Amino acid sequence: MSKILTYSEYQDFPTGKDISESEFDTLSFYAETAIFAYIGRDAAIDETVKQAAALQIAFSIANGGVDYYNKLSVYSDVTSESLGDYSYSKSVVSNCKEQSEYGLFPIVAKMLGSGRVEGV
Repeated sequence: MSKILTYSEYQDFPTGKDISESEFDTLSFYAETAIFAYIGRDAAIDETVKQAAALQIAFSIANGGVDYYNKLSVYSDVTSESLGDYSYSKSVVSNCKEQSEYGLFPIVAKMLGSGRVEGV
């Protein structure tokens, strides 16, 4: 499996979020899975993608780590439904399509999607 970012590369980014190497391995797995789902596994890994991965990891730390991804997985695209007098609504973690579908924070999706990937 190709890696976007190593632990030492993450430490070179001034994210303000320290992390142990074992935590990094777990959160980078989640971040890389989300990023590869969004940009495709064959996309070139350049400095922008590395920075996006560092931001994704840092933001996920700030939002509960693995729990951030677990919270996203319980929400679907349907936020409310009604049938006659019956109505049901769910709270949504984010109104950003990329965040709800891929788990990417909006700035990360913007970095990865601004003309870099065809079809995004």
